[in-house]
Amino acid sequence: MDLTQVQIKEIISNCLSGKDGLNKLVTLIMEIIMEGERTIYLDEHRDYGNGFRPRKILYEGNMLELRVPRTRVRGFMPVLLGILKDQEEEMARLCSLMYSQGSTMQDISKCFELLYGKEMSTSSINRLSIGTRSRVEAFMSRKLPCRLEALIIDATFIPVRRGGSCTKEAFFVAMGLSEEGRREIVGIYNNPTEGSHIWRSFFSDLKARGLKELKLIVSDGLCGIEEVASECFKGVSVQLCTVHKKRELQAKVRPRDKALFSSELKEVFSTESSIRSSREGVERMKAFCARWGRSY
Repeated sequence: MDLTQVQIKEIISNCLSGKDGLNKLVTLIMEIIMEGERTIYLDEHRDYGNGFRPRKILYEGNMLELRVPRTRVRGFMPVLLGILKDQEEEMARLCSLMYSQGSTMQDISKCFELLYGKEMSTSSINRLSIGTRSRVEAFMSRKLPCRLEALIIDATFIPVRRGGSCTKEAFFVAMGLSEEGRREIVGIYNNPTEGSHIWRSFFSDLKARGLKELKLIVSDGLCGIEEVASECFKGVSVQLCTVHKKRELQAKVRPRDKALFSSELKEVFSTESSIRSSREGVERMKAFCARWGRSY
């Protein structure tokens, strides 16, 4: 049945006059477009329609409930839905980034109004970040191997909002080295203060996720870590990373010796050549200690 322009305008006017009329009209148009896409898809792929599936999407700050057409082979994905999904993921990434950098909900809302043409409510912004939060929680709680050769710990400082203020706090990043030599981030831990209680919780979490044996911990002289590590992992060794080890050694020589000392120390820790073995590294260290041990 062909409708006149007057009839079409009348139908649209009736849709817009009701409560949430614009959202209903947008939903209707999206569903019509997706059904048209499915019709073309079925003709090209010799597939069959298989009803609809419900899908909620965020559009202009409002949650829309769509009937997404399905096919029997399940190879159909509406182009329109893909575009909206990309925008939703982009908004979620932007929301998480801005919040992690210390932006308030009001700041994020104003930014979204500028970019997407609509101010967003606090509940909408929270909804955007749910996907990111769930992925972070899954990453932080995943199972770990029962043995690690080494655990390398370092801190990065990131703005954190607590109450009405935002200040930088330390996030301790732990990278594990497996028996096969594979490196993997095993955890990221935040605490406003530093002390032995942090490391007790830190190592307890690693053990709860499956880690039973740990041979070596490398860090930059973190407060209280050595004592707690020994309690949690029997026989574990704790040492400074090469950067802090160099600084510690360089602080113990005279100014006139620093240039030569630093040059030879750099060669000891050099890893540029893949031909060198760990045994050669130990021999270089012994020769270095024998030479400078005569003076220091």
